[in-house]
Amino acid sequence: YVWNGTNYTSSGLYSATFTNQFGCDSTVNLQLTIHPSDTTNFSQIACNSYFWNGTTYTASGLYSTTFTNQFGCDSIVNLQLTIHPSDTTNFSQTACNSYVWNGTIYTTSGLYSATFANQFGCDSTVNLQLTLEAIDAIIHQSNDTLNSFPIQGASYLWFQCGGDTLQPIVGATMHYFVPTATGNYAVEISTAFCNDTSTCFAYSHSNVQNVTKTFFSSYPNPSTGEVFLNFDASLNGSVLRIYNNLGQLIKEQQLEPTVFFNQPGIYYLVVKNYSQRLLILPY
Repeated sequence: YVWNGTNYTSSGLYSATFTNQFGCDSTVNLQLTIHPSDTTNFSQIACNSYFWNGTTYTASGLYSTTFTNQFGCDSIVNLQLTIHPSDTTNFSQTACNSYVWNGTIYTTSGLYSATFANQFGCDSTVNLQLTLEAIDAIIHQSNDTLNSFPIQGASYLWFQCGGDTLQPIVGATMHYFVPTATGNYAVEISTAFCNDTSTCFAYSHSNVQNVTKTFFSSYPNPSTGEVFLNFDASLNGSVLRIYNNLGQLIKEQQLEPTVFFNQPGIYYLVVKNYSQRLLILPY
């Protein structure tokens, strides 16, 4: 407080003597009360942003604002702010049939996310792009040839079944195989992520003549969606299995005269030991 040419910074009783109009002393006493301004410092840690005094802060730093205290003096508040970011991680995984991640078993391809806490206690989001492959090693017979489904990039190995053992057949590495003798045969299909071995299939030369007889056929082929099936009465009540070009079972239903497809592609229709390769064209 400035009075009579002096700057006072403390409370107290101060006096000054002047001369009044009569030339006599005039004493003035000042009872002075000084209230201090105050300063408050505090720290705050937040994730991504922090809202303070009407402002959203997104960066670490020292921020100040001035208020009025109970005495009407300045009250300065200093905020030492630390902002830690959330983070996101993306990764891809290819597996066979199913994949276990973060305590969950996934059986369908797709994009999955989970949120954890990073080293700062902020959200850490992990996105998993999951691709699941499936192989269904099934043998079907067409005339004198044993067939499995042709899968791009897959390797094949045919076996002759004998009791509880499988004997590899040298050179039999295509998706089809023509046996030279009656017996039981199996096929192993392998990709980079999947492996499956079929059950043993009973093949007999004595049945070749019967196999060549048309028990099961489809038309039109190619088709734009609706396919008609011709089959022998002996197949009534049988199960029709539909596989895609990857050998994946996509549908299973009772054998009926008509079947519908919504997506173009190559399909295999299998009923017991009989099969048809079918091309569905865009509508």
